[in-house]
Amino acid sequence: MKFNPGTADQPDTGYRSRYSHTTENARAGYYEVVLDDYQVKARLTATERVGVHQYTYPAGELQKIILGLTHGIYNYDGKVLWASLRVENDTLITGYRITNGWARENYTYFAISLSKPITRYGYVDKRNLYIPVSGVNLI
Repeated sequence: MKFNPGTADQPDTGYRSRYSHTTENARAGYYEVVLDDYQVKARLTATERVGVHQYTYPAGELQKIILGLTHGIYNYDGKVLWASLRVENDTLITGYRITNGWARENYTYFAISLSKPITRYGYVDKRNLYIPVSGVNLI
């Protein structure tokens, strides 16, 4: 399992995926694309205070997710003040992160509901918080 994102120029050096604008569907409050390297369909939508992600994996494939709690659009030292993640049961993950940036001490909370039970998970700390989770479909 790759724990670094790689680069946009060389996505194979990490977990990044290529995508094509032909598989994109974008409109106000909704975005959808197929991640070509993994054939995962990503759907994102938002309301004023809530963002919702849905990921659909190919049938029969081992399903993995990496939750990188220190990654974001703008990364810099000291941005993430604190991050917490908790596996509540075999289909629910909750957590939060506190960041500095456009808003001082911005709190972001999340709950992840899985359509299949978690079969294995772990934690790697490289000054970045990653939780690889396998055998699940994130919805």
